[in-house]
Amino acid sequence: MDKKKQTPEAKERSRRRRRGAVAGGITVLVIGIAVLLNVILTLVSERYPLSLDLTKNSIYDLSEDTVAYLGGLDKDVTIHILATRQSLSYSYDYLDLVQAAKTIEAYSKYSDRVSVDYVDLAANPGFLNSYPDRELAAYDVIVESGETVVVSSLIDMFDYSYQYNSDYTGYDVVTTSNVEQEITSAIMYAVSGVKNRVGFITGFGERDSSDLQSLLSKNNYETVFMNLLTEDIPEDISALVWFGPNSDPSEDAVKKLDAYLENGGNLLLFTDPFIGDQPTLDVFLGEWGLSVPEAFAFETDSSRTFNNSMYYPLVEYTDRNWSFGLESKNAYTLYYAPRPVELLFESEGDITTSVLLSLSEKSGCYPADVSSDYEITDEDIVGNVPVAALSESAETDGKLFVFGSTYSFLGDFLTASYTANADYITGIFNALCERENSAVIAPKDVSAQANTMTTNDVMVSSIAFVILIPALLIGAGVAVYLRRRRK
Repeated sequence: MDKKKQTPEAKERSRRRRRGAVAGGITVLVIGIAVLLNVILTLVSERYPLSLDLTKNSIYDLSEDTVAYLGGLDKDVTIHILATRQSLSYSYDYLDLVQAAKTIEAYSKYSDRVSVDYVDLAANPGFLNSYPDRELAAYDVIVESGETVVVSSLIDMFDYSYQYNSDYTGYDVVTTSNVEQEITSAIMYAVSGVKNRVGFITGFGERDSSDLQSLLSKNNYETVFMNLLTEDIPEDISALVWFGPNSDPSEDAVKKLDAYLENGGNLLLFTDPFIGDQPTLDVFLGEWGLSVPEAFAFETDSSRTFNNSMYYPLVEYTDRNWSFGLESKNAYTLYYAPRPVELLFESEGDITTSVLLSLSEKSGCYPADVSSDYEITDEDIVGNVPVAALSESAETDGKLFVFGSTYSFLGDFLTASYTANADYITGIFNALCERENSAVIAPKDVSAQANTMTTNDVMVSSIAFVILIPALLIGAGVAVYLRRRRK
């Protein structure tokens, strides 16, 4: 029986059906692949940090030191954020809390040992029964490992400054985030259960050292005060800090320091050109082979200065054993109005001295008692002026650090993103306390607005990306479909 021959119109309809079936199959396949990729990326993003932090100071991500520390964790750590995820997901008025939440979430993405969850106290009041000895509140953060529990507040993890309006009213503005400091420090303490004690000497008109104390506290150190006029130095003090004593110490205080160093202690002395004559302190330093002349050090190499000021030098890491790789990271330590630190000898008996930080070959110094209109001469430029030095005893392992600046370890010098002052000084404490798996965490400057869009800008962009663009794509797809159906 002969088959009927198909007419040209029938053949064309058949080809259209086949093309339509193929196109439909491809469409279904593409949609299926897209859905599958979306599911896979969603699952992977819950474990690995796939997002990019494009903010100037990477305020939402963790530092390399914290990531390295998390990689060496050998105990499980749980972090509870006492808030809802939604309340910390986005808030134009409270971007500090958003930054805190994203930073904390990153910990679980860098270590299988760390888990992070949100606890809504309003919906789960029974959660408080697990911590009967703690007064917990919304926006608290609990870090625990084993039996050790550390509680802190998200609100207290930020520093603020007061900004005035034209009508003399004002408001607080977030300037610095200490979230990573606080959480990493809490993890370190929860895992080890140990905090090294650092003693801050008082009794001789010391300068305000609260910024340095805060830095150490947030890096898992316990800071305590001790008046050498009335107190002895406890045996459990890992290091002593003498921050800009303005008056000459007593003989009895010096004897206490000698005894502490002879027992293998560590003393860090900070001074500056604005501190006057201290003959007893000079004798003490001289026995350790160091001297701090009453002079100003300056830098004439403009490439080694900040804002082209000779009194804001970028110091050189002369002793790489105590710079912890900062020079390879192009991380600069910035000084202000430094005082020179001289070595009286390199080695004498069991004591050896070395320069830690210095200025360039074009640096110099001049006496502090000259007039304010003093003009620097060629004779003042001596080159490679030391501004920090170390003296140590091979017999007792006692170490004396002398830094020719107090201002360089205050305020913005410890928080600015363009300096490594916090990393440098914290690294020294970590080395002295033999913290093998440790992290040097500096505060993050978040004073710049993370989002400069107005509320109207946010609404317009949201409508454009959430409604208009998807609607245009759908409309284009429908138009193509209808056009093909009419062919």
